[in-house]
Amino acid sequence: MTEPLLSVQGLVKEFHGRGVGASRPVVRAVDDVSFDVHPGEALGLVGESGSGKTTIGRLIVRLEEPTAGRVEVRGQDVRRLAGRGLLEYRRDVQMIFQNTQGAFNPRRTVRSVLADGFQIHGLASGRELDERIGDLMRRVGLSPEMLDRYPQQFSGGQRQRIGIARALALEPALVVADEPVSALDVSVQAQVLNLFADLRRDLGLSMLFISHDLRAVYFLCERIAVLYLGRLVEIGPRRTLLENPVHPYTRALVGSIPAFRPGGGFTRDVIRGEISDSGPAPTGCHFAPRCQLWRELGRPARCTQERPLLRPVTGGGLAACHFGDTPPDDRTIDADTVAGGVAGGVV
Repeated sequence: MTEPLLSVQGLVKEFHGRGVGASRPVVRAVDDVSFDVHPGEALGLVGESGSGKTTIGRLIVRLEEPTAGRVEVRGQDVRRLAGRGLLEYRRDVQMIFQNTQGAFNPRRTVRSVLADGFQIHGLASGRELDERIGDLMRRVGLSPEMLDRYPQQFSGGQRQRIGIARALALEPALVVADEPVSALDVSVQAQVLNLFADLRRDLGLSMLFISHDLRAVYFLCERIAVLYLGRLVEIGPRRTLLENPVHPYTRALVGSIPAFRPGGGFTRDVIRGEISDSGPAPTGCHFAPRCQLWRELGRPARCTQERPLLRPVTGGGLAACHFGDTPPDDRTIDADTVAGGVAGGVV
């Protein structure tokens, strides 16, 4: 195994609510998260809205500063970077944002947006710059004739493709992609996923692919990490995690995917409540208030009093559950069927 390109170690991020002094509530959006991404690898980060996925992405690219823990790229502590070192890091690590409305200055044309990186890093100017910007547009399925338009003149899907072009402009080693295909039509999703796959093959690109769509994650990523209320609850190879999930939350996410094949059944209602309903306790498992397994086992006190730690499980992954070895029901999940909705449209 090669040395990791990205290493996240014990990452913690707390946000303070409104109030004065001790009355200010503290929200721990990221709670002791650790994982690695190796050169050329794509790691999928999945979970419900509010689980902390985007916050982790912003911490990695230094749009937010961690409360505790470390983010290392090529063994270098990102938090210590400044000046020239930070500028080089900005070129090496790029982010694709989910919110296409807020990702661009509405007063600047697409041409000037895409030219920024080349000009800041002194990589191209004049005719060469125009050619490279035009190539970027074609690469993401847009016409170079659109370069002199403003972001508000594009659809949401087109703006997302411009965001992808901006992130790829400097050929970074790592891209943090925050829901990069959620705003796109299904046919365009397939094109963009193919584009990411081609870039990984041609450029050796590494990715942290943040998404709620397990089918897209399965197509693009070798490993999948599952996040719940800021905690990493399971991580492992994609096929193992989808076909034999260990953590009850992972089982619930996989079970909630509608069957792709006609007549394959209905979505199973396996998670009760909303993620915001289970306010995190200082001890115990955050998922316990919504956990079907916890209820079936008679609500054992251990789940609410002792925090489960990640431990090795069958198949080469890690899971954080006191009773994860308890067999699930007899319904089986086929990973290729789960991924069929995306893979069927991707060549």
